[in-house]
Amino acid sequence: MTQRENAGSSGSVNADDVYAKTLDDFRELEIIKFLGLMHGECLSGRVSDKEIREFVLGIYRTRFMAAGYGKQLFLSQGGGLDEALELSDGLSERSPIAQMSFDARVQFSDVVSDPFDIIKSEAEELFKAGGLMANLVAAGKPEIAQIIWRDGAKGVFPSL
Repeated sequence: MTQRENAGSSGSVNADDVYAKTLDDFRELEIIKFLGLMHGECLSGRVSDKEIREFVLGIYRTRFMAAGYGKQLFLSQGGGLDEALELSDGLSERSPIAQMSFDARVQFSDVVSDPFDIIKSEAEELFKAGGLMANLVAAGKPEIAQIIWRDGAKGVFPSL
């Protein structure tokens, strides 16, 4: 069942709306803007290989945080767990953030060959961090959510 087909089965919670809200919140938190700027800097050749590697790993980490954010947002609105997991898979695998990570992986494969292998031990904590970000935004604390994202993208809490 696709995300769209499954969207209406949790009563009033619509997976497409939560998917869009997750991406909108990441725009409002200026995460997508920052990633886009960093991507441009990496493409320009004005940054070191170390900075390119950090960018690629950061965007892969962001995929997991976006997935956790969407899952938590969906659940907080009364959605079911199976649908929330399907939504989070869509955010991690088919969102604009995911596409940017795929593009970066190909463009910078000479610097980072397989980012997922590097960060897979962090995935669960990044997913949880995304859920925490959703709760913080809902509580009117977006500046703290930005700090959580920044820390997660840098990989500073892989063993929480």
